Amino acid sequence: MVYSRRATLVVAGLAVALSTHASAAHAYEVKRTTAGDVVRWSRPSVEWHVDASMQSIDGGERAVVAALEAWSERSGAPALVVASLHAELEPGFDGKNGVFFAPDGLGGEALAVTILTFDDRTGAILDADIVLNGRYRFSAIDDVSPAASGQDRPHDLARAMAHEVGHALGLADEPRYEASLMYPVAARAARSTPAKDDLQGLRVIYRSRQDDAADPGCHVGSPRSGASGVAPWIGVAALAIVRAIRATTPRRRSRTTDANR
Repeated sequence: MVYSRRATLVVAGLAVALSTHASAAHAYEVKRTTAGDVVRWSRPSVEWHVDASMQSIDGGERAVVAALEAWSERSGAPALVVASLHAELEPGFDGKNGVFFAPDGLGGEALAVTILTFDDRTGAILDADIVLNGRYRFSAIDDVSPAASGQDRPHDLARAMAHEVGHALGLADEPRYEASLMYPVAARAARSTPAKDDLQGLRVIYRSRQDDAADPGCHVGSPRSGASGVAPWIGVAALAIVRAIRATTPRRRSRTTDANR
């Protein structure tokens, strides 16, 4: 099968504040295609590359590894594997799932964003990138001084990364259940491992993945040269993230495919 239609979804990650009151209801949220199918990985193992920009955060690479391990093979989800550290990548649909730090910051209030490219007909994820917003300070929670408060207190790096990996697996924000890892407000949620609610969502997403794998008519292929591309407003958002990273990192050859230009 050759994909003739794909979509790119930019997901705002953890927010700094939330004005609405959250209820205690247990109700996971999942991402879906325009036709209502769940967005998910169709392969049993997904490789991740940690960009060299993550070295700007003390403990950044360790946090990525811990976040991937927290979700790996849980409730039917694929195995999440770190394929390389200190990689030289750029966010975009290039077949390499990456984790990045944008030291000059990103637009908006999100602590991080997750960019998913998926087949809008089947929901199969083709590419995922996570970008941390350099507008905010991050640290391992154990390194945060008890005296730090307010703007002086850095955000929990492990929490932010684990939340974004949940997005990369197909889960949406869960604003109604504060105990969920997918609760979108960093100041009100401290956990960095999936809660029962999060795992229930994964089960809904991945419960039929084995059935799909048995179908010989479906497999990941390269987009056709004449395929419809990413919506213009999504393309602009992706380029803004790339520029923010390039601004303070050494110049290097782009690995982004022509399909993203």
